[in-house]
Amino acid sequence: MIAVGCAKGFKHFTCLPRGREEVLISVYNHDCVQDPSQPEYTDYLLGCYARYQRPYVWLRSNFSAKTKTFGQDVGNFESPLKLVSTKSKTTSERYRFIDDKQTNMIVSVPRVFEVIIELVRRNSQSYILNPFEIDFALLQTVSPFERVLLSAALIDFLKLIYVTPGSTCSNEVSNDLQGLIGVHFAAIKQILPTLPVHSSTLRPAMDLTPASSPVQSNLSAVQM
Repeated sequence: MIAVGCAKGFKHFTCLPRGREEVLISVYNHDCVQDPSQPEYTDYLLGCYARYQRPYVWLRSNFSAKTKTFGQDVGNFESPLKLVSTKSKTTSERYRFIDDKQTNMIVSVPRVFEVIIELVRRNSQSYILNPFEIDFALLQTVSPFERVLLSAALIDFLKLIYVTPGSTCSNEVSNDLQGLIGVHFAAIKQILPTLPVHSSTLRPAMDLTPASSPVQSNLSAVQM
């Protein structure tokens, strides 16, 4: 959850962390271009609470427009959305498995990024191939130092999606992952010449001449 909340720079959604267990996800409404009455974003609360051991999603805005999208009464703030990605499955590799201490059974828990994929795709009438598409133009608007930090967080997050077996979006994120690596190292080259060099970090040249011990000095005096 922390990795999701700290990653900034996606084209189709933004995240705002609300502690360790909650993230507010604002998904861009692509259909608002054709329908001016639609708000620019739809807000969802994604919660991964330890007591439930699985993520749940609540709609937090644009209720009337999303009633048909999810096929339920989304006006009830207390009821989480019925999503395919939040249902338990026993064989899908897209889900991580945990040991349920109460039932002594191995149960499957959906991964957070699979939930985001469903939210982004169901939020638009047109199919979005890569829900985690990076807004590279946005990354160029921040300072090189900020760009290093943002690109590192995004690389770490996309790498998790790319290496997860059975992920429905691993191939789609590969191109953006390579592009982010290029942006990251380009930004590092920009900030390296500007970093201050502190004298405390400079070590003096090491004297390799063996120091004479008091015993050796006494022996030399006796020989003389």
